[in-house]
Amino acid sequence: MNENIIPCRVCNKEVSNKAVVCPHCGEIYPANKHGRKIIKATNILLIGTIVSYILVAIAIMAIPYYLKSIFTF
Repeated sequence: MNENIIPCRVCNKEVSNKAVVCPHCGEIYPANKHGRKIIKATNILLIGTIVSYILVAIAIMAIPYYLKSIFTF
């Protein structure tokens, strides 16, 4: 057996030891160098999306107070 080939921890089919994802079952190997970058980028995107939603929600909730201050005599 080639030393660069290992069994997948989920499906036990042959996978390169440098693989980021098993081509058979899709299991992610985050220990590999490129896998960490993919997971890190996904986490940054998720956090950015959540922060954006929070900022939009705060802006929407502030609209009535802003309009009230404009039209108060």
